[in-house]
Amino acid sequence: MKVGLDYFPAVTHAPGIGRYARELVRAMVRLPDCPELHLLDLGRGERTIGEPALGLADAPHEPRVVRSTQSRRMFSLLRRSADGLLGGVDLFHRTRAGWPPVARAKEILPIAEFPPDDAELAEAARSAAAVLVFSSNAAAEVERRYGVPADRIHRVPVGCDHWTRDLGGEMPPKKDPPQILVLGSLRERRRPGAVLRAVEELKRRRVPCQLLYVGGERGGESEHFLRAELGESIARDLVLWNRQAKESDMAKILASSSLLVHLSEGEETAVTPLEAFSVGVPVVASRLPAFEEALGDLATLVDRDVEEDALALSERFEAAIASAADDAACAKRGALGAENTWEKNAAATVDVYRKIIA
Repeated sequence: MKVGLDYFPAVTHAPGIGRYARELVRAMVRLPDCPELHLLDLGRGERTIGEPALGLADAPHEPRVVRSTQSRRMFSLLRRSADGLLGGVDLFHRTRAGWPPVARAKEILPIAEFPPDDAELAEAARSAAAVLVFSSNAAAEVERRYGVPADRIHRVPVGCDHWTRDLGGEMPPKKDPPQILVLGSLRERRRPGAVLRAVEELKRRRVPCQLLYVGGERGGESEHFLRAELGESIARDLVLWNRQAKESDMAKILASSSLLVHLSEGEETAVTPLEAFSVGVPVVASRLPAFEEALGDLATLVDRDVEEDALALSERFEAAIASAADDAACAKRGALGAENTWEKNAAATVDVYRKIIA
């Protein structure tokens, strides 16, 4: 069985789909029944991620890597295909819905969220031989939204053990005052303003804390938030923004925090909260079906009315921060996180490959 995989995000993008491609391959090449794997590194961006993050240097099953810096325009003009460039594969595992084009191979498409404009995703889902999802709700939504038959939708486990691996068993001390962490871009759908207003309430009540935003870009919604909201906030002296954190720093940043806040909408995988659980960190997150399914009552899940009530949300923050000092609670979170490994994700993915081939 020859499997191709879109590997470009793995070497250019640290979080999100980049981490998914990187960690999936890293785990897959260590499986006893690893398929013949061909990685397509196609794109013009700068390759900023290499070893040891890729984890391929000492892989028991060495994948073949095909690299091309050809532009999308030229690739399309020459009528090339991903499977053609790889010399022919049975399956092609996408990490991007509409790119690159595939000629003959059966396509595998993972879906972790539903963007507002999902026409490209819908087309890719309908043409895929298999759609991979990470929650029961996502499976139902793919069938309902895109008309994909249920037998072509496969739920696979979430992998979240990458940062415990990076820590190597050495947990850093907690920040003092307790650090509230928000990961990802400062877009409105992540409601960074709601988090800030809750921290303002903590300051009014003299609850020691600091707020760290990690990620995001200059310009756009991030810049607007920083100027329009943070600049006028009474809690601005408690807020830090790290937009240049290296992937190698992330495990320590998370583990040294006393709370991860993950307000969002439309996410169909609980990977970010589970990453926090893997190092015992409490989580306050939006009440989404994928989060309810994966996290149960170990996380503090809040409805939209609580998110918009600064005092109520701050009280959830305060209680969660206290839980960070509870060894038993930390152990329960860690145990749940430890159940969600990339090895399980890779093994389940290979099972799907074999079903499609069969």
